[in-house]
Amino acid sequence: MKPYKLILAASILLISMLVVACGGSDDDSSSSSTAATSSTSAASSSSSTTAETETKAEAKEAASSDTSTAAAAPSSAAASSGKVKEGGIYRFQTTSPRIGQDPINTTGTGYFYNWGQGLSTLLRYKIGQEYAVEAYVVSPDLVNKWEQPAPNEYVMHIDPAAKWHNVAPTFGRAFTADDAVFSINRLASQDSRHSGYWMDLKSVEKITDLSFKVTLTAPAADFLALTAFGFNKMMASDAVEMGGGNLQDGPQVGTGEWLVDCEVDVQCIYKKNPTAHLKNEHGQTIPYIDEMRNVIIPDVQARFAAFRSQLIDAHTLTPEQKMVVDAKYPQVDILNAKSYSGRMIHFRTDQPPFDSVLVRRAVSKAIDRQLIIDVLNDGKGFFSYSMVQPNENAYLSQERFAKEYIRDVAQCKSLLTEAGYPDGFETKIWVANYSENYVATIELVQQQLKECGIEVELFIHDRAVYLASVFTRHGTFEGMAYGPQGTFTADAWLNAYYHSDGGRNSSHVNDPKLDAMIVEQHQELDPEARTGQMLAIQEYLLEMNYQLVIMGSKYDYAYWPWIQGQAFSAGSDYPGGRIYQYFWIDTDKEAEFRR
Repeated sequence: MKPYKLILAASILLISMLVVACGGSDDDSSSSSTAATSSTSAASSSSSTTAETETKAEAKEAASSDTSTAAAAPSSAAASSGKVKEGGIYRFQTTSPRIGQDPINTTGTGYFYNWGQGLSTLLRYKIGQEYAVEAYVVSPDLVNKWEQPAPNEYVMHIDPAAKWHNVAPTFGRAFTADDAVFSINRLASQDSRHSGYWMDLKSVEKITDLSFKVTLTAPAADFLALTAFGFNKMMASDAVEMGGGNLQDGPQVGTGEWLVDCEVDVQCIYKKNPTAHLKNEHGQTIPYIDEMRNVIIPDVQARFAAFRSQLIDAHTLTPEQKMVVDAKYPQVDILNAKSYSGRMIHFRTDQPPFDSVLVRRAVSKAIDRQLIIDVLNDGKGFFSYSMVQPNENAYLSQERFAKEYIRDVAQCKSLLTEAGYPDGFETKIWVANYSENYVATIELVQQQLKECGIEVELFIHDRAVYLASVFTRHGTFEGMAYGPQGTFTADAWLNAYYHSDGGRNSSHVNDPKLDAMIVEQHQELDPEARTGQMLAIQEYLLEMNYQLVIMGSKYDYAYWPWIQGQAFSAGSDYPGGRIYQYFWIDTDKEAEFRR
């Protein structure tokens, strides 16, 4: 197997759940500014502070008041078994659009959540509440069927209904095997930040206008799942030619479900593609909604006010906001979902003292993860390695994690003594200032480490520093670093983060035994055997503590009741954002509630 050089840059930081929650851009373009929110900016505006204070006061009032007459917020409604209603406008808030980006050289959500919605992937993930978050389940998109004649070969068949947008330079022509071959080769090139997804590619060749063959250098268990990933957009060769050899300045043309028009830091408008090729089991064209509007509201409290005023149809709730909604808006639907994104402590394992596994274990034993979940996150969290496993049986149990994560200060001190640090030591931790909660979490960790004899200096910095110094091939931070990670397949994360040649090996991990385990699971096509391999890898990571995942998160998503069909796939389909295509609007309810 070639070394996994998966380039997972800025937008890996936040899966769509977290991006919607924070609302700031994690765009990786050096020329673009990061939208500051009240939860990420060190200096919030006075109006933001006032709004937040009012929300907390309302939450306190809601907690102390008698709410027995208020109906519990109903669970989110999925699309009915019959035909769904078509039409309407869905208004929401996510990352601000960015311009001047080619889909092969950015991982920024400012592109993929906005302009990127006009482009399609060959495959996609199944969307629905039954496909919540446990595993990626692949389904057709531009490719409507495929065969695997050999363990390392795939024959792909293109949906004959798939067409490019009816704009220059494609003018509605059919999507063909030539387009697929061009796009795959471009994605796999040295110029592409997504070449890691195609690391096993040996060749791709046209068979007919509507079929092509992919040959891999070796079997790859997650090939289909990675092909469906939202970064792997199909691009028109004539569009690249028209753009002067790249798509930095457009043209914005694709085969996707939306025709997108964006104004940076203001809004994006997505209009339904009249030639969209996907249909549901009733023959209805996907997406069901005629139009979406991403209304850019940088301030988190202003977004909540906009939701309460019905200016936007959905909002990710903080614990305080949920208390207000439960007490005052019982008609709002709340969908609870967990995320395999996580918050992670990186170590410089190439330098003392963190080159010692004993020291890394000591740090882990000093941290009370359950307290962090209960006190700072209102109990909304769980233990995991923040990787979407190939199936639900491949996860270590919560009981196993809980046993390992019991805080034990005495054991922490004993491990430090065994490692040659009987009096503890001083170190630094770099902290990505993504929100007040991030800083509060690491301040609590700082206190807990001090009880074990580890004196930690906090270096709080912005996202740009995190991307450049921590979230990179080999981290240049000092001591430890703390920040977020997004949601990908376990195979992608293992190869990127833990393989010695990984594209995001920020902790400088160099473990031949772990490398061999990663390669073995990568090439294992038997699901049962691979499940055992994944469990063994997680046990080994618990033993070695190359990085510490503090927690996985749970979120409350609020929708006004006219929004139907809310559901997820693994990782909320980050960064594809295709969940919105399955929403539909109950116009009768909308008319009733908007009166």
